[in-house]
Amino acid sequence: MRIIESAADVNTLAAREKDTGGVYFVTAFSGLLAPYWDPGAAGLLIGVSQYTNPAHIARATLEANAFQTRAIIESMKLDSGSDLKYLKVDGGMTNGDLAMEILADIGGFSVIRPEMRECVFSLFLLLMVSKYSYIHPPGPRLSAPRFALVLRLSCLDGICPSLRRSLRSTLRAIASLLLDFQK
Repeated sequence: MRIIESAADVNTLAAREKDTGGVYFVTAFSGLLAPYWDPGAAGLLIGVSQYTNPAHIARATLEANAFQTRAIIESMKLDSGSDLKYLKVDGGMTNGDLAMEILADIGGFSVIRPEMRECVFSLFLLLMVSKYSYIHPPGPRLSAPRFALVLRLSCLDGICPSLRRSLRSTLRAIASLLLDFQK
């Protein structure tokens, strides 16, 4: 689609709009993975209208990541019986302030990210340097949820039908295969 030049540009583009304009993105390029486990599900970009612009799609992409993260954490919560208060994050996506704010808002938990974002490599360097000096890493940054529970649940009301539609496409494909098989 060539909406952005690099992954780092998505936050800047998404910040141009205050919401997705009703656009939802289900990132099921290779099926839906955890916690849905539907390898035949299709990716969807729905809610597109004549007023949709690239910033809406960029924001929907960031929200899709947050919805997926929340779904996995909700599944873990069911297994463990524990609520998550903080999520420590690392990696390239954590460079985007907006991405981390959206994750905190939709997730309903605080997101903690280190000042040094690529911690795996940074930790290696820090361990090497710390042997020979007294350098300490800078403190973490915190993105706390700003959405009230009611607003968070209304966001989920939008993504859930999108997920169901993606799953239904799998069922249609299976039904089509079965009908072809019966012929």
